[in-house]
Amino acid sequence: MIWRCVICFVFVGLTLKSLLSHINSAHSHSPDFHVVCGIDGCVKEYRVYNSFWYHIRRTHSDHLGNGRCSGSTMTQKSDDSCHDVLTRQATALVLTAREKHRLSQSGVNDVVAALQQYQASLVNNLRSQVQKVFQQHHESGLEKDVLAVFDQIEDPFASVSTTYRQDDVIKRNFNFVESEEVCVGYTAVMVKKGKKRFLSTVPKCFHYVPLVRSLEQLFSHPRVLALIDEQKNYRNDYLYDITDGELMKSHLKIQTGNGEREIFGALVSLCGDTLAQHELCGFKEGVGFAHSKCRQCECSFEDMQIYFDEDNFEERTFERHVWQCSEIEKANTEYLRSSLKTTYGINRRSKLINFPAFNLIQQTPQDMMHVIFEGIAPLEIKCVLKHLVLMGELDLDLFNAALTGFPYSPVDIRDKPSVITYSTLASSDNKLKQSSGQMIVLLKILPFLIDAAKGTEHYAFILELIEIVQILLAPVISLQTINKLKILIEQHLKHMKALFPDNNITPKQHYLIHTPSQIKRLGPMVRHMCMRFESEHCFFKQWASKINFKNVCKSLIKHNQMYECCQNVDSFDHPIFSNECTLGPTSEVSNMSYLKEKMRAFLGNDEVNHAVTVKWLNLNGNKYIRDRSLIVCAVGSSDLPIFGLVKNIYVINSSLYCFEFQQHNTICYDRDYMSYKIEIPNMAQATELISADNLIDFTPYYSFTHKAMTYAVMKYYLCDVIGLHMSSTDVL
Repeated sequence: MIWRCVICFVFVGLTLKSLLSHINSAHSHSPDFHVVCGIDGCVKEYRVYNSFWYHIRRTHSDHLGNGRCSGSTMTQKSDDSCHDVLTRQATALVLTAREKHRLSQSGVNDVVAALQQYQASLVNNLRSQVQKVFQQHHESGLEKDVLAVFDQIEDPFASVSTTYRQDDVIKRNFNFVESEEVCVGYTAVMVKKGKKRFLSTVPKCFHYVPLVRSLEQLFSHPRVLALIDEQKNYRNDYLYDITDGELMKSHLKIQTGNGEREIFGALVSLCGDTLAQHELCGFKEGVGFAHSKCRQCECSFEDMQIYFDEDNFEERTFERHVWQCSEIEKANTEYLRSSLKTTYGINRRSKLINFPAFNLIQQTPQDMMHVIFEGIAPLEIKCVLKHLVLMGELDLDLFNAALTGFPYSPVDIRDKPSVITYSTLASSDNKLKQSSGQMIVLLKILPFLIDAAKGTEHYAFILELIEIVQILLAPVISLQTINKLKILIEQHLKHMKALFPDNNITPKQHYLIHTPSQIKRLGPMVRHMCMRFESEHCFFKQWASKINFKNVCKSLIKHNQMYECCQNVDSFDHPIFSNECTLGPTSEVSNMSYLKEKMRAFLGNDEVNHAVTVKWLNLNGNKYIRDRSLIVCAVGSSDLPIFGLVKNIYVINSSLYCFEFQQHNTICYDRDYMSYKIEIPNMAQATELISADNLIDFTPYYSFTHKAMTYAVMKYYLCDVIGLHMSSTDVL
């Protein structure tokens, strides 16, 4: 049975409840509201919705039930289970539309109403078609029972037809974590009451999302929980993740209890920009007003300009920091307290001091995004470009033309750098007006853009910066490379003072000298870079323009918590795994024997039940494009990577991802361009096959032709990735 609205004659629903919900939301507030009951021939008329509702409940309550025919207990349970699944999926659809895609509440309700109409029309159409089939075959015995199934179908959207119902279902079924309002004090305000104004107090509050409950929500996803149990063992002289650092090796343990899962955790790393980290840790946020400007060492401004080795500075220790906080608190006068704050570079004692097993000196890592891409790189590139332009060694218009016309890869085109104007170079600040993503791309291609200055000291200075950044961006770093990095940073800062003696070494440039020891403690810097955190801000920025401003924080937290629920709907659908595998346009493999022969020759297996070829494949966040992407398929002489151009991408038996590639010859690593010089082979050269799991490096690369030579442009230092692969191969 379907229920059609007798007011608009547009809405149709599978249940009476869905119809009543529609009438309430769409028509009840109309000044000329008028409805005739019509159920079982009832002629009662009503002009107030509540009266109509009470009439239905008193007189036609049997139609408000679930409407199922009686049957066996097993069938009933099966029906309930199926309905629960449909209801959960319906709720997930509504939740995704509202929170992930930021659809307004009225828009969500319109979508739900439209889906209910479509659903009812679809069921009615299927019922008619099934009835016709029975009539054509003169099968009347089962017709009544089969058609009754359609009358038993419940509307899964009925439970989420209103805002209240949506929130209620989400909170009950999707591990919703409610925020807590915490009062931290009171402030005096003038309150107007009638024509008079009175002095009153208003509580100052903030909204706190319980950490433990949030972790429980995250770990309720089975695949996220499984990641905790994954243990990858690498050689001790290679650092791959934060768990490979010295800190973690002497810290966290995971235990399994009887019956319940016990996970013991601790605060390991506090990520953020310099201002946020200093504020949370109690250091002076504006380091320009402090004698000691670094949270890792007690360096003065004068020493910062002379020494570029971490060993030349007195390292801050946790015990000394606590003592300094105590000295500030015990100061007898405000003048003495202010002097001590300036001397120590500390404003107050941080609550982080009380965190168990947390050292706020060693566990607040420098962030690449803010220190390098928003600090050091724009400053140093601007200094070099300004010098080259003033000396006539670089034409800025030609530079911008090359920047605009550069053949960016499909990945880099999203962060294509902006042109650099004369006014930008002439400004007194240290900015290039580029985002962090644009700075990453600019650093990759900069040697090609300033090729006219090749051989000069300033060109070599830029190459030093790029080499340092490539090491810092590397996903795998060996202890040997860390020692190399320390030397490179010291040489680079000395070079900076030699080339630009009028420029002071900034605090961010000084922070660079602490990165080698930071990597030893906490693993590669790329593992705790803040770019992903910054992108999360977009969610709040986009919602902020659509909500009321009475309590912005509370509204934003509610939307964020609803969004977190949305991510746990499906056992596979979670942002962590969203880019695990995404396929481009697919087509069937026409020559299956050719593919089987390739598999037999290169993979030692020719079992192919089904295979498709795809135009592009996004695997674990890496996008491979046919006839565009280069993959690192082997290691050649002198440990040089061998690249291959992807000619075909196959998905075999729905689970095996393979690349058919044409191997390129690697000539050398050209340090003048910080890229590998490669040679494109004859088009007739035979192709090879490799599975995605056997790639040496999972990052896809792209070639670029410059002065009749072809280069594979690098984003990060590749030698340790190759070294780790070679060591793993030797072990096997």
